[in-house]
Amino acid sequence: MPETVESRLARTLKAAGELVTDPPGDLVPAVQRRRRERTRRHAQAVFAAAAVIAVVAGSSLAVDRLRADGPVTRPSPTPSTSPTVVSAQQARPGAISRFPTRSADGLTHRPALAVDATRVLLLTGPEGADATRMDLLDTLSGAITTVTNLDPAVAVPSILASDGRYVVWSGDVDGHKEMWQARLSGGPARRLLRFDYSDDAPNSMVIRDGQVIWLGPGLFPSILAVPVDGGTLEQLGSAMSQGRNPTVWPWMMLLDPTSGKAGTLTDLFTGETVPIIPADGVELFECGPKWCTGTETDPAHPWGHYASTTPVAGPGDPATDEMYVTFDTVPRGMPTEALPKPLLNIEILIQRPDGSGFQKPPLTGFAWLVHGGSLIADTHHRFFNPERNQLITLDDLIQVPDTVKWTNDLVYGRNADSTTSWLMNLKAID
Repeated sequence: MPETVESRLARTLKAAGELVTDPPGDLVPAVQRRRRERTRRHAQAVFAAAAVIAVVAGSSLAVDRLRADGPVTRPSPTPSTSPTVVSAQQARPGAISRFPTRSADGLTHRPALAVDATRVLLLTGPEGADATRMDLLDTLSGAITTVTNLDPAVAVPSILASDGRYVVWSGDVDGHKEMWQARLSGGPARRLLRFDYSDDAPNSMVIRDGQVIWLGPGLFPSILAVPVDGGTLEQLGSAMSQGRNPTVWPWMMLLDPTSGKAGTLTDLFTGETVPIIPADGVELFECGPKWCTGTETDPAHPWGHYASTTPVAGPGDPATDEMYVTFDTVPRGMPTEALPKPLLNIEILIQRPDGSGFQKPPLTGFAWLVHGGSLIADTHHRFFNPERNQLITLDDLIQVPDTVKWTNDLVYGRNADSTTSWLMNLKAID
């Protein structure tokens, strides 16, 4: 099953309060030597080398500045001026599509990935069971075509990526992690990799310049790649400093080693590094090049993810960090009645990476970045566009709230008659 926004954020938030370790002193010279190589194979690795340099140099610069200037204090966040409230249908009619809930052979279509503004990948299979087929929905014509069949020997997709020609996914087969690909134009699925160690399996990935590129799991992830049409696994580099898996690809937020707070935002492809200046007393959840989300630090929980004293129901000790980041018992789509109370009570703040635009958005409960970080979504299925001061609601689309689900660039659900479903493709939003 595709990774949802909430499960991805749960992983990234859990690492937020940890400190980084210092990288080896010879890392930068080694990376610089590698960057001078001009062969095609090593040219593909330049982006990773630049990222490593940026991580080391950028983090050092950020630390030096913080030490020199002291913590940056911002005024109290001001509520956004009354936003323009519009329905999704009014704001982005071209992003809304309707499609049959079930295929002609009685299987259920489940949107999994927005390929581009007009194509959406569907996972098709028995209701409530693993997909047995991948289909492609053309949102302009309504046509649904088969991409590939997912027989029992093929990995069940959990993380997917597409470049418009291929779809690549990773998942489990008989307890082992594997990576597979297929052409969107149709044809058999092909296995690219079988991971000997789960540490090499992707948490998130992209296809770029003919390569599938991803980060391994853990606090010090490797940057790995394999040709999209098959070949040898290559390690392009390592973050070598704790960060969070990109929620706005290819930007990774790295932590300041002296404070454990957000320090820099690094483009893994170009090496561009942007300093992050959190408002004083604010813990940032995630950042993209345009906006960051966060909340005020709770003194009772210094790592600060959930500013709430409301106990969390569930197994284990409610005071432990794990209880504040796990979504294991929350249904996909995060219906508000099923969310832990701290997520409902949390007050989200937003700012630009440089600290400007610090404000309280007109959202309720937990919120996160979507659509390349230009929009912020909340648990009530609303989007806030800070640049336009516009609040987009899905009230005109949602007929059965329990069926509403999210992926990285999609929101979808079923109509009341259950024979048809709807989706909003965020890639169709300008």
